[in-house]
Amino acid sequence: MRQVQDHPYRPLRRTPVSLFKIRYSRLFLHLDNVRDIVAGSYRDLLLKTSLARLAPPEVHRNGPLFADASLPRRLCLYASYSRTSRVSDMVIEQLRAYRQAGFSIIFISMSASLAADDLARLSELCATVIRRANHGLDFGAWAEALRVLADEARSLDSLLLTNDSNIGPISPLQPWIDKCLRREGVFGLTESLQGGAHLQSYFVLGHGRRATEDMTAFVRDLRLSFSKWITVQRGEITLTAAMRKRHFVAAVIDHETLENALLDDVGAQLELSVVHPDLFKDVTIDQVPAAEGGDITDIRRIRDRYRLRRRLFGFPLNPTHQLASVLVKRFKFPFIKTDLVVRNPARMPFAPDWRYCIDDESPCSVEMIERHIATR
Repeated sequence: MRQVQDHPYRPLRRTPVSLFKIRYSRLFLHLDNVRDIVAGSYRDLLLKTSLARLAPPEVHRNGPLFADASLPRRLCLYASYSRTSRVSDMVIEQLRAYRQAGFSIIFISMSASLAADDLARLSELCATVIRRANHGLDFGAWAEALRVLADEARSLDSLLLTNDSNIGPISPLQPWIDKCLRREGVFGLTESLQGGAHLQSYFVLGHGRRATEDMTAFVRDLRLSFSKWITVQRGEITLTAAMRKRHFVAAVIDHETLENALLDDVGAQLELSVVHPDLFKDVTIDQVPAAEGGDITDIRRIRDRYRLRRRLFGFPLNPTHQLASVLVKRFKFPFIKTDLVVRNPARMPFAPDWRYCIDDESPCSVEMIERHIATR
């Protein structure tokens, strides 16, 4: 039995304004980007002219980064933010999963403060805990950690950049990490084509000395901004482009694999069709036969499949929002974007059903995740 609560993506009252915003939701997403760029650039200018100064970071060291010289030097930089300044049990569970995978963890909080009991819990799993001002978002947090521990964070075998923007893990995380450690290069869990092909920065893992050195140099040299949109352009998208020039770069689930799974999933197509009906104009949603048979019905189904595929070429989807149900149900993906559950900007029907994707084998329970969401 769940507590009654309001949801940001459900209007509290049906008013002409709320109906207008729902009808033109895509337009309002673009307006949000414009507002973010203007506000962020203004704050960047204030910081540059020294009218505003950032407080120095608080650093809490719990020992050396790598105590055992015989083990691989794997470093995880974990960026976190909580409106309530609390560290949830779900975040602790994520940190535990990375620790069990052999990573030494630097936890970087951009919350207003860190409670003493949270700091004590973090010290059990993290080699260093840093609290800093929220400038540059996750890339700012990772850059701060690499600056503070510049001498120790050298000659790394693996470097993981991650954050608390996902709920979960709702399935074991270790197999996904293992896939990123099979060869040298730079790897993500998912790939987005929006703004150009790039790894989504909630999880980027560099494996091998050359890859970690280049990732470290990129993050340290990045020009930070208060704007989320600018940070995505300079950081997330440009990171992949820079690494592709020197390294093998891949996603565990690339966009074409995910798109093909969508084309084979009638339920996922039905969900997408109510959000983006223009993609499905003159397309009959039905199961495509295993073999390309000769009757008229089979030819129609195959033609509709290719018609939808062609439209998707010009309309790249966000894997962790518009294709989240495919990720979780088809691939047993370990994460669901918190923003999808809390705000659901694309109004995906799957968003409220995240609880039904959690079973007895999930590392995080429904209650644990709900308590985490309350801190957002």
